[in-house]
Amino acid sequence: MGLRLLTSLNWLVGTLAIGVAILLPFYREMQVQTSKAELENAVGRIVVAERRLFDHGRTSLAYFRYNQLDALQRELKLNPPLSNDNFSYEVYGDESNVLVVRSITSQSAQGSGRLPMLMYVYKAAQVEDLPSEDQYTVGGEWLKLSGRKAGLLALAGF
Repeated sequence: MGLRLLTSLNWLVGTLAIGVAILLPFYREMQVQTSKAELENAVGRIVVAERRLFDHGRTSLAYFRYNQLDALQRELKLNPPLSNDNFSYEVYGDESNVLVVRSITSQSAQGSGRLPMLMYVYKAAQVEDLPSEDQYTVGGEWLKLSGRKAGLLALAGF
């Protein structure tokens, strides 16, 4: 009797472990997609705020580094404020673009295992290319940092 119960429990635990191993990568992928949508929205808010300041008489765009989120929010008057829990933001210009907004996964999100390393970049060659308040899509680009998926998704070819 005891051996039959132990065998049944072993099968139950093994089946549950296999189920978790199969479903966990799909859950993580859904979590990453949600975070990507959150990031695209945040970058869109930054870009629209930059355009709004420029349209209200500013002669130059505001540039910020990763560790200046409070200054970024104060200068651009972002409401509700951006969260730096999952992503870090950098706003700058380069030789061919008047505005580049780059965001990467924060060290705390990556170190805790909440998110993989992600990078999103929005570029505008001219101020006129920046979307206004009534445009909600920004059209940035996700940079592919690795072609590999995590867990069993890598083996199954998903």
